[in-house]
Amino acid sequence: MARSGGKGLRKNAADWWAGKRDSHLVILSTIFAACCVLLVAALAQFLFLQDVEGFADYTGPAWGLLVIASLVAIFIGPEFFHYVAQRGILMEALALDSRSEIHKVRAEAETAARLLGSGAEERLNKHLSSLGLKKMRR
Repeated sequence: MARSGGKGLRKNAADWWAGKRDSHLVILSTIFAACCVLLVAALAQFLFLQDVEGFADYTGPAWGLLVIASLVAIFIGPEFFHYVAQRGILMEALALDSRSEIHKVRAEAETAARLLGSGAEERLNKHLSSLGLKKMRR
């Protein structure tokens, strides 16, 4: 049966994610850090708090928390590390002051800036202009 007029959940999520292009790294960092904190909290429950009076009832929810946080971290982690690597490439390019060195890494830096959003593109264009080079190609 065909859907009538509405978008699917996947399409809505993809549209939302595309609209937040400038914030991808921040969103991924927040989710990944939250998952890591939840994993540590669940492990603390298992290792230290299981026998403490008042915390024994939290072992079951800690298992659920461990499973959910692990699954989210497994799916978000690779994308998060990809964005962090791209940010590193951009930061290295922004630290270069030599035109010849910039020419060597320009393609990678432009790709990274496009991925990281308009703020990164502006920073790279400003740096390229300060070195007397043309701005990024669209």
